[in-house]
Order: sequence, then C-alpha cells, then structure tokens
Amino acid sequence: MAVKFQTNAKKEISKVMLTDVQFAYAKIGKNKEVIFDQKDLPRNQQTKFQNVVTLIVDEDTADQITEEFPKVKTTKFNSKEKLLSKITVDDPNQIKDLDKYYTFKVGQNMQDRDGNDKDLNMLPKAYLKANGKAEEITWSKSIGNGSTGDVMCNVSRNSFGQFLHLQALAVTDLVSYEAGDSLSDLLGDLEVVSEEAPTAIETVEEAFDDEPPFEADSDDEFDEFE
Repeated sequence: MAVKFQTNAKKEISKVMLTDVQFAYAKIGKNKEVIFDQKDLPRNQQTKFQNVVTLIVDEDTADQITEEFPKVKTTKFNSKEKLLSKITVDDPNQIKDLDKYYTFKVGQNMQDRDGNDKDLNMLPKAYLKANGKAEEITWSKSIGNGSTGDVMCNVSRNSFGQFLHLQALAVTDLVSYEAGDSLSDLLGDLEVVSEEAPTAIETVEEAFDDEPPFEADSDDEFDEFE
C-alpha cells in the first residue's frame, strides 16, 4: 500500500492517490447511499445521496492520511477477526493479512449545495483494470467487499480544514456480487441489453491523470460518515 500526494502551484495538496488498498461497501453508480442527515427519513422523503466507499488500509497509510486530513475518521481493528465482525465477505482469505487494520470512508455528494442533481460526468467513476486497459464499470458492475485497487481523491479546503472527495476507483482484483435491488423478479430470465456499453480507456493511469471535469464544492465535508 502507498499514498501519493499531488500538490498545486501553492504547494497545497490537490489530489491524493492510494494504491493497493481494499474496498468495502462501495456505493458507486447505481449503488448510492443516502446522506447521514436523511438516514432516518422515510425512503420517499430521501432526496440527497452520496457515492462513498470504505477503504481498508494498514497503519502507515492511515497515519499518513490523518496527518494531512485530521477530519478523516478512522476505525482501528487489531485483528482480521475483529474487522470481519463489521465487514461481511464470502471468504476471509479475500482480506489481506495485516498487523492492524484501519478503515475510513471517502465520498462525494450527488447533489450540489442547492439540492440539484450533479451531472453524471461529475460523479465518481469506477474502472476495472485488466489486460493493460481499464473498463469503466461505474454502472455495469457492483464492487464487492474485499475487492482491491487504487483510489483517486480530489481535495478541497475551507476555514475548517481540507477534505477528501472521491474521484475514481481503479479495481485490480474484483470481488463481484449482485446488488440487493436485482430486477430478476421483474425480468425473469430475459437477457438484459444495456442502454450504453461500458467505456474502455487505454490505461488506468490515463483515467487518473486527467484533470477532473468538475470543481469540488469547498463545503462538501465527509467527516459526517460513521
């Protein structure tokens, strides 16, 4: 695992890349999550959502992140058994063996400050890295607990500090699963024809090195994650 900080002309951190980390409860694309302030509302009254993923990292990675981003809340687990009491996986061997485990969340709101839906191009993307290419899987696949890959985050700052905003995931080892909102009861065994085929790009680096097509809202704080 490693953390890379990219700085701007002012020597401020503008992007963060975490490599070879593991994912849990990835809510990307169709698997969105309601924001914390609306979790207790009836589903028909929930209007604000976020894309978010829990990262499973080692102690050194957690220390580097919290040193630069004190608002990030990490949870420490002294053993794999303790971690697996909170995170469900099909096979415990899907989780790497570490001396200690730390988890924290990164995400991005799906609505702007006025409550309007952001353009889909502004939301986090997910890619599957295979055979020298990166296939976009934002909407076509669900990322299961224990999947491994890299994460790119943008950084914003205000008077309260600096904050991470999820930009993209590049999955190198995908643990697939079927999301709970499957349409099999409605569609039966019919073959599903996607409206739009996934986009393929040449390399994961190309996906991560491009400038993001948006400016992160300075007050989109993700220290609210539990």
